Amino acid sequence: MSQQEHTLSTEPGHWAHGAFPANVRAGAGTLVTGDLAFKRFHSKQADALVLGSHCTMDGVHFDLGEQGRAVIGDYCYWTNVVLLCELEVRVGNLAINALAGRSAPDYRLLNLRHGERFQPQDMENLQPLPAGLIGTSPITVLAEMP
Repeated sequence: MSQQEHTLSTEPGHWAHGAFPANVRAGAGTLVTGDLAFKRFHSKQADALVLGSHCTMDGVHFDLGEQGRAVIGDYCYWTNVVLLCELEVRVGNLAINALAGRSAPDYRLLNLRHGERFQPQDMENLQPLPAGLIGTSPITVLAEMP
């Protein structure tokens, strides 16, 4: 049985619809899609949005206020998300695994205080998956940082 070799991109992150705003940093292999991704991005902070490496932000809207700052870890895959932030948001690596590895949050107190503003969808189908960082599949580094 042959092993499948995985290679990780070392190309800089990019937005499929233009250049990132000056205060956005994206790690190697990160892709942001959606022409409206930065329509509501108003942050004046240095490094207002820091995206980890090998992330896919597919149709994500980054709605950061003037004081907003968001840091998203490596290997995160988000689709059709609106990230609202007036102060600071931090998301760890492999966000889907963190969501899948615990029971669903209880939103009762939040809903009592602010009203029901959303209903979680398709949360019952989340499953933690191996990241490919350990195990039998080799990872080939294409280039090294100086």
